[in-house]
Amino acid sequence: MNDDSRSPGPADAVLDRAAALDLAGGDPDLLREVLQMTQDGCAEGLAAIRAASAAAEVQQLRQAAHRLKGTLVAVAAGPAGEAAAAVELAARGGDLDAARAAIAVLEREVVRLQPVLQSLISS
Repeated sequence: MNDDSRSPGPADAVLDRAAALDLAGGDPDLLREVLQMTQDGCAEGLAAIRAASAAAEVQQLRQAAHRLKGTLVAVAAGPAGEAAAAVELAARGGDLDAARAAIAVLEREVVRLQPVLQSLISS
């Protein structure tokens, strides 16, 4: 990761690079490792969320959304983290329809996040 990783750009609307680097203690190598785990965690988390939604298991859905939210917040992926929080909140309230609507938003945010993660992992 080069020094321009701290200058704001369009990717910062998806993931706050400066905050993510700060969360990694300023260590770009650690940040790359964490971002790789985040990328993997997104795939696993979304799969768990989809499975729980399909089975109408709101407790499992809430737990899966909570785990994914934590993964996303840990790298300052604000919009995706907020979307995961919305899924968690709807599932906590037992509102499967609202949770499913929030899942659609979460999926879009994760799609937006993936190329940013990949770019930062590769830099």
